[in-house]
Amino acid sequence: VYRIFAVMKGITLLLTCLVCYSNIGPICGNSPRVCISGSSCVLGRYISGNESDSFEAFLGIPYAKPPIGDLRLSNPEEAELWNGTLSAINTAPDCIQRDYINVTKRIGGSEDCLYLNIYRPLHGAGGDLPVMFFIHGGGFFAGSPNPSKEGPQYFMDTSDVILVVAAYRLGPFGFISTNDEQMTGNYGLKDQKLALQW
Repeated sequence: VYRIFAVMKGITLLLTCLVCYSNIGPICGNSPRVCISGSSCVLGRYISGNESDSFEAFLGIPYAKPPIGDLRLSNPEEAELWNGTLSAINTAPDCIQRDYINVTKRIGGSEDCLYLNIYRPLHGAGGDLPVMFFIHGGGFFAGSPNPSKEGPQYFMDTSDVILVVAAYRLGPFGFISTNDEQMTGNYGLKDQKLALQW
C-alpha cells in the first residue's frame, strides 16, 4: 500500500513539474524574441497552424497610449517605447462593444484596447517578408483582433507574410462626433492610421 502511494506521489510530482515548466517556458527563453528599437524587445509565443507548422505570435503590443481620462474621445497618441522586454504572449482586452452573438447582448471590453498582434512564419524569421495589415470587420461597432475570434491561421497557412492585426475603438467610443472641435469623431479610423504608422 505504501509503495502505491509513493508511486502516485512521484507521478503527481512529475506532472506538477511538467505543468509548471510548460507555463514558464516563455520566461526561460523557449519563445521568440524580437528587439524593435535599442532596448525595447518583445517576447512572443508559438501558435499552431491549421494545416502548417507553428508560427510566431507577438500579442498585445501597444501602438497608442490608452484612450482614457483626458485622451478619451480624442485623437490617438503614439505609445512610448518601453525599456526591457515586453511580454507579448497574451492578447489585450477587446475594445468596448456589445456581444451580439450571445442572447444576453451584454457590453464588455475595455477602453484600454489600442494594441496590435503580429504573426510571423518560423522559416521567415531572418528574411525579408511582405507585411499584410488586416483590419477586422464588424461594421465599426463590433469585432476584435483576438486570435480566438478571427484567427490568423488562414493567412499564416497559405502565405509567407508578416501579419499585423490591430484593434481600434468601436461604436460611440470610436465614431461619435458633435460636428465641432469638441469631438471631431472618427477616432476609430485615426486609430487604424496610427497602427499603420507604427
